[in-house]
Amino acid sequence: MQSFPNGTNSLISQIQVLCQLRNFSQSQKEDVIKESDIDLIGDTNSKRIYWPLAKVMKLIPSRDGRVRVVEVSTGGGSFLRPIQRLYPLEVSGADRTVWKKRNTKTVDDRV
Repeated sequence: MQSFPNGTNSLISQIQVLCQLRNFSQSQKEDVIKESDIDLIGDTNSKRIYWPLAKVMKLIPSRDGRVRVVEVSTGGGSFLRPIQRLYPLEVSGADRTVWKKRNTKTVDDRV
């Protein structure tokens, strides 16, 4: 690396770190919400314990191909919600089916 006066080296290294963080955060946003995921629907007017659970039924891509809105199904019906208001639970729908297959026992296994 070339030496610059007045601490410019540290500024360049800070900019490089910030660019890496930006690229990392953008890559993490992709595919966070999937169909059949169980999520909490966030609401700023109520406590998190009262947020309703919802199942993602359909991803709705925008004109540029990015998903910003999803169709969710709750006990009260089906709604369109922005993905910024959805908070995925630890176990997604696909993970639960794999977990069930691993942990189900047949009659012969119980004996």
